[in-house]
Amino acid sequence: MGLPLRNVILQCQSGKQIPFVLVDKNLFFKDIPARNISLAVGILVTVHFFGLIGLLIPQTRSFFEIATPLNLLLSAGLLLYFHQDWRFSFILFMFVVMLTGFSIEVIGVKTKLIFGDYTYKTSLGFKFLDVPVIIGVNWLILIYAVGTVLYPLKVHFLVKSLLAAALMTGMDFLIEPVAVFHHYWDWAGSKIPIKNYLGWFVVSFALQCLFYLLPFHKKNPLALYLLVIQLTFFLLLQTGHYFLAQTF
Repeated sequence: MGLPLRNVILQCQSGKQIPFVLVDKNLFFKDIPARNISLAVGILVTVHFFGLIGLLIPQTRSFFEIATPLNLLLSAGLLLYFHQDWRFSFILFMFVVMLTGFSIEVIGVKTKLIFGDYTYKTSLGFKFLDVPVIIGVNWLILIYAVGTVLYPLKVHFLVKSLLAAALMTGMDFLIEPVAVFHHYWDWAGSKIPIKNYLGWFVVSFALQCLFYLLPFHKKNPLALYLLVIQLTFFLLLQTGHYFLAQTF
């Protein structure tokens, strides 16, 4: 336990030399009450539950489709609320991930070289250079949440980056059919190419390496909950569409 900041200041003023390492680290990493985490999980579960129901009902589907960017912003906001280390390296990480994710999508849409031949529709909100701006936020959520969940593994950062990229690619495999069904984006020929998943893996791996290499606190109590909620949401949505298609 280090010295409280007030004591450090008083002793410095008296002429004593106080090394910086004596400052209590808890001054920079706040403790988050468990009730706040429970509230955040409750909010995410509620929003995704009503989103699931709304997307399955044809009469309300279009409304919930265009509300997707709000869900992403809410998820990102809650996730970052529980991040405890806002040093410059973390700000840099967020900026680079959002800019890279968005830029890669622009290059992918324009050249068709990275992910394949696809086109974004209007459900994800405002587009710049034919790519929804919210896509950068989506990349940030996934890179940060997956990287945080796997961070405790006692393996080399390259191994963790490979595992994280594999998990993100698996999530994309689950998300793609749902996204196409709800016209978030469309693939030429209505076929999702293998190139898409290879591109996802390579880009995810590079950004996960950045996550693990930059020096900032990599612990977030909400990250695992958010990933489980999202995975459950897309799995149930796929299942729901399948049974509805078989029934009607």
